[in-house]
Amino acid sequence: MSFQWIFDNAGSLTIDKQPTVAQTITRNNRVNAVVRSGYTYRFTVGMPTGYKYSLARKYIALYEQLGRYTTDTVSIPQDYISGYKGDLTTVSLSGSHTQYESTITLTNTPTPTSGQTVVAAGDLIKIGSGNTYTVVEDLIHPNTSATLNRAILETTGTNSITTGSSVDWDIICVSMPNWNIFDYNLVNWDGNFVFYEVPR
Repeated sequence: MSFQWIFDNAGSLTIDKQPTVAQTITRNNRVNAVVRSGYTYRFTVGMPTGYKYSLARKYIALYEQLGRYTTDTVSIPQDYISGYKGDLTTVSLSGSHTQYESTITLTNTPTPTSGQTVVAAGDLIKIGSGNTYTVVEDLIHPNTSATLNRAILETTGTNSITTGSSVDWDIICVSMPNWNIFDYNLVNWDGNFVFYEVPR
């Protein structure tokens, strides 16, 4: 465990997956906008104040060893954030997709009942051993096409689909706060950790 410890014990978490956008506003208030770059996930994680240093020190040593130059793999284990919210009791999904499209055709074994939500808006799905995406609207059976938050990076084909808190991201730390021991055995941090996704 390294950066994963930070996600496991987060006191606050912000997930930003919006693209970089350039905008101009003319004198008559006409707005022009263009997307400048991809929809990379960015995570801002705040650690709670008052964690025992005697428990934290080995994890601090591990994440400091990774620094701001080593890629690590993390997940978000909290079910209320990343858990599957569809209706299926047995989730065994596969998906076929075209590279650079933002839709994926999902099938489940066993076949869902008509009207069941296969994946819900906000659910996270991971395509094969590749990248993680966010579903942007409920997929109700018998419909099979789910819309994702960004273009699919994986090569065109069919893959198994992982969903819920089992999905993960490769990330790199771009901002690492300093830690401080206070009141004998308690620790706090002087800012937030910031991580950027490294697409697979």
